[in-house]
Amino acid sequence: MKTKQLLMIIALLLVVVPVSADQVTFDDAIINGSACIGLDCVNGEVFGFSTLILKENNLRVYFHDTSTTAAFPSTDWQLVANDSSNGGRNRFSIEDVTEGQTPFTVMSGAPTGSLMITGDGLVGLGTSSPITDLHVASGDTPTLRLEQAADLGWAPYAWDIGANEVDFFVRDVTSQTTPVRVENGAIDNSLVISQDGNVTIAGTLSQGSSRHNKQVSPVDASDILQKLQSLDVSRWRYRNDSTESEHLGPMAEDFHRLFGLGVDDKHIAASDVAGVAVTSIQALVSKLDHQAEEMARVNHENEALKARIQRIETLLAE
Repeated sequence: MKTKQLLMIIALLLVVVPVSADQVTFDDAIINGSACIGLDCVNGEVFGFSTLILKENNLRVYFHDTSTTAAFPSTDWQLVANDSSNGGRNRFSIEDVTEGQTPFTVMSGAPTGSLMITGDGLVGLGTSSPITDLHVASGDTPTLRLEQAADLGWAPYAWDIGANEVDFFVRDVTSQTTPVRVENGAIDNSLVISQDGNVTIAGTLSQGSSRHNKQVSPVDASDILQKLQSLDVSRWRYRNDSTESEHLGPMAEDFHRLFGLGVDDKHIAASDVAGVAVTSIQALVSKLDHQAEEMARVNHENEALKARIQRIETLLAE
């Protein structure tokens, strides 16, 4: 009797208290259909064309590498759909769980073609049809930013490279200047830098020369002219110039020593050479003007002397 009662009590407990346990299958599992995993999956789930649905309010797919040998990679990764906190971000991310980093994130609402990699390896940003290795498209001034952060102790700095219907430009974001501009429609080979370092332009080189941007001081033109007379001028060519083109001009060391112009004694600015030439011409013109005045004075005196001689000769002839 006692045995029968005990069996009845055990049977009652098995019915009243449900038992929940992990299911472990020591074999391959094949599902001929679709699968839904998550706390919110329901009976009669609508799969459409989806083979796998993950359905609950905290979606994560964790890749746990159990490798223990030192030579084998063992980083754990995780796919994350949306933040789990209230007011968090709607995003899809790939997380490096081991290092605690999130190297890749796509925010909700990102437009079609935000990132496209074609079968040829072409990368599109803002376009689904890239036609170059890196194709950046935008409805208003597509721009690349090159920014040095302060993470490694260097001073932060940023540059932009952009283009629009007006020009191509390089902008110094930190200093708020735009040092380089190329207007749309510039002709072929407007600026060419050869392998030898030679620079060729297709038009006129105009250097900034506004008085408002300079500290101006007077020049002794006669002193410049005197120094110019002792400046050696040579025919020369660059050693690494494959064209072996010859040039005519002074050496930077001599030019800097005599006139003290330029950033150092290894370079000559074209504007400095022009300045020395113009100043020397002015000094020569001044000397010629002075000589002309002296010649006019001498001629005047000669004419006066000639007139006196003629009068004396007239008196003697009487």
